[in-house]
Amino acid sequence: MDTFGTIVKRSLIDGGATLNIATTYLLEQFDPNVLPSREEITMRVKGFDGIPRRCAGIITLLIKVGKKVLDTLFYITEGKPSFNFILGRPWIDDMDG
Repeated sequence: MDTFGTIVKRSLIDGGATLNIATTYLLEQFDPNVLPSREEITMRVKGFDGIPRRCAGIITLLIKVGKKVLDTLFYITEGKPSFNFILGRPWIDDMDG
């Protein structure tokens, strides 16, 4: 999986997830001049452990898988979890389209 010319490892495709998730840890690895601006929002999202976490905003990233490139909306969570991206139903549905 590629975004902004960088291969992103440790991504999970989860057909049960209703949102696409990116972490602040991952976004800090990119050159801030390359990333689009994030929009601040106030909401909580639940992770695999069922614990609600504060959402640090939303951001749209270009994700390339194979020859397909998609604008993908991500909800940003804080910390360094097991996965850099969690790609849920919205991304899966867009890939099929």
